[in-house]
Amino acid sequence: MGYIRQIKGDWKYALELYRKALEYIPESERERGYSTVATLLCMAQVYCDQSNWNLSLEYIHRALAAIDARDESINNVSVAEQQSHCLHMIGTVFLEQHRLDEAAEYFERALEIRRRILPSTHPSLATSYNDLGVLYHRQERYEQALSAYDSCLQIRRRSLPETHPALAIIYNNMANTLYWLEREKEAMEFSLRAVDIGTHSLGENHPMTSTFRDTLEGICSANEED
Repeated sequence: MGYIRQIKGDWKYALELYRKALEYIPESERERGYSTVATLLCMAQVYCDQSNWNLSLEYIHRALAAIDARDESINNVSVAEQQSHCLHMIGTVFLEQHRLDEAAEYFERALEIRRRILPSTHPSLATSYNDLGVLYHRQERYEQALSAYDSCLQIRRRSLPETHPALAIIYNNMANTLYWLEREKEAMEFSLRAVDIGTHSLGENHPMTSTFRDTLEGICSANEED
């Protein structure tokens, strides 16, 4: 129920339901159980959605403390996966705060764990690569951004149809990065792909399709000026 309220944007009620969920967790599991960690991370995400960065970080660190309190080894895949998720969430908060060096540290730590414990085609790896691409682009590390986006794309293509909007987002990101690398022809090609997918899968008037068109128009305008 908390998650349903969360995706509807009813954050206050979502937090109330998550707090009640914590109360119903058996006392023996409350400090370090899997349900505790999952609920704390849901609460952290709500605060992140509200741009309440400090509280979001507080709940992520509480989740990490609950994980660290367990007796299980870091070699336990489920434990390591939860740790990597926490680290990635911290990176996301720092990215939103424009604390880019700190975001890079946490994203890279999360990716290191995920590479070690997950199959090479796991969706969490795609998420890591995509968010690192966003980060590197903001740091003007365009070659690294492009490489990260390409790694994300290779994973997404294995599980998604070519018309899926998630691929359009990657194409749009790659177009932006290629433009800054002065590879205008390739930028145009990727941008056109994004617009085509957005138009056919989401509709011409969808906000995401509009974003893709804005990217394409920006690239075209820059080429005309040159």
